Amino acid sequence: MESNNYNPAIRVQGLTKSFGEQRVLDRVDLEVARGETLTVLGRSGTGKSVMLKLLIGLQKPDSGEIEIDGEEITTMPLDELNRIRKSMGFLFQNAALYDSLTVEENVAFPLRMRRLPERLSAHFAGAGPTSRQARLQLGTLG
Repeated sequence: MESNNYNPAIRVQGLTKSFGEQRVLDRVDLEVARGETLTVLGRSGTGKSVMLKLLIGLQKPDSGEIEIDGEEITTMPLDELNRIRKSMGFLFQNAALYDSLTVEENVAFPLRMRRLPERLSAHFAGAGPTSRQARLQLGTLG
């Protein structure tokens, strides 16, 4: 028996995305329940990566809705979208790590790119603030 207050972790309705004349996604509907594991399979060029980029807000759909934990994200301002992104984990295709950098340097790279505020620099005394934050992030992994 389904509960009336069922709220999936991810809900997609009527999702459409085209690049020029090439329609990659055509009115896709999808629900992913909390705790559910889902695999998306398909040949090259069938929209798997596009779907994932839409789900994390890296691209905007031509039409349709995407809800993450009950919040519609397709029109969400960037600061709110970033709040939602913090509850997700994602890894780009082929891991997208810089093979010339250590794991710590790879973790620190996006932190450097968004330029930590000065107030955090004081918090991470000693080595550079970005490096300290990267170590803290890695430490949460166990």
